[in-house]
Amino acid sequence: TNDMYYKHPTPYGVEGWSINENEVFVYDEFDIWMYDIKNGTAKRLTASNGDISYRFNKKERKNTSHIDINQKLMLDLSTKDEQNGFAFFEKGKIAPIVLESYTIENTVCINKRTCFFKKFRYNLSPVIERIDLATKKRKIVYQSNPDLAKLDLGKSESIEYKNIKGNKSKGILLYPTNFNPTKQYPVIYYIYENMTYKVNQFASPTKHTEDGFNILNYILDGYFVFLPNLDYQIGNLGESIVVNIENSVEELASRSYIDKNRLGLIGHSFGGYEAAFIATHSNLFKAIVAGSGVMDLVSWSHDVQWEGWFREQAWRLESQQFRMKDSYYTDKNNYIRNSPFYQVENMKTPLLLWAGKSDYNINWYQSIYMYMAMKKLNKEGKLILFNNDGHYLTRKENQEMLYNSILSWFNTYLK
Repeated sequence: TNDMYYKHPTPYGVEGWSINENEVFVYDEFDIWMYDIKNGTAKRLTASNGDISYRFNKKERKNTSHIDINQKLMLDLSTKDEQNGFAFFEKGKIAPIVLESYTIENTVCINKRTCFFKKFRYNLSPVIERIDLATKKRKIVYQSNPDLAKLDLGKSESIEYKNIKGNKSKGILLYPTNFNPTKQYPVIYYIYENMTYKVNQFASPTKHTEDGFNILNYILDGYFVFLPNLDYQIGNLGESIVVNIENSVEELASRSYIDKNRLGLIGHSFGGYEAAFIATHSNLFKAIVAGSGVMDLVSWSHDVQWEGWFREQAWRLESQQFRMKDSYYTDKNNYIRNSPFYQVENMKTPLLLWAGKSDYNINWYQSIYMYMAMKKLNKEGKLILFNNDGHYLTRKENQEMLYNSILSWFNTYLK
């Protein structure tokens, strides 16, 4: 089960019914099962052994709720190593067609001989490829942003390090353009929970982003970008974060081209909380940015989420993303221990805070509390508040102002 919802594990989904509606198709983490509702038996249709996740392709079925397994069906494939692709399922057998380290989507097959699909990655602007199913020969039929495709947009490397449980966690290191192994480079950590998926997301180099950060722009500006996956212990959120991050820093610093004295870190929302906690518990970073984050778990546990869920924030602390396990009244000291706000005295890292004044998802005044504590204690930092914007910035003038502020922040301390 996913410990993010450790009290109420999230199911992996029901996909649809058989033609005669005697069976229903359901997913586990990796496989597709056919459950007979009359006799209560289940049959596993795929056998991934924990390495590949299989899902029915919705687009091919045109969103019908019925699935005919006597027909040749398309399956979407994905792996924990950020590979994606598609296969065909026919007469109980699976024939993989494409599986590689890109996002593969919008697959369309014609005449049972040719398939077209869209493919992209952080350093590959979307392309449309054609594959001949008989010969497996492939050809690019359309390349978006052709001028961008001519540039050196770096490469990626998978990195392993120990988490607080003593197991291996993984991150992906994105190299700067025109990398020179004899030089030393600064690194920006981009954090949330599991961030390695972003290696297969493409965003054109722009200043207009919802959280003020654009991976390609930093790669083009001579930075490494690190995308870590973080693991947590229930009831021990803050320490889990610090152990993951500091162990990954130790691993990265073993590379001669990484300048361990020029490390930056940025996070938004839950990542903003993590960033602020790291700023108050670790001295390994020279500059940190925390956007729209929770700073005081005590006050937040008595607040309300006014957007989307419209319910008390305590639920998110006790049994959702913050993994506190118990209420504030059962475990008061732990709420204080896991709050950046109560650890400001220990902070030695310059911290840039930002929030939208219409943010009632992570109540925006959490950033006010943190900044006022920093100001009282003469800690180095800055607070930016945006009128008429919420948890994510949607106004282009605000996006550009935040982007420029964050870039200036990192350039000042890391360059």
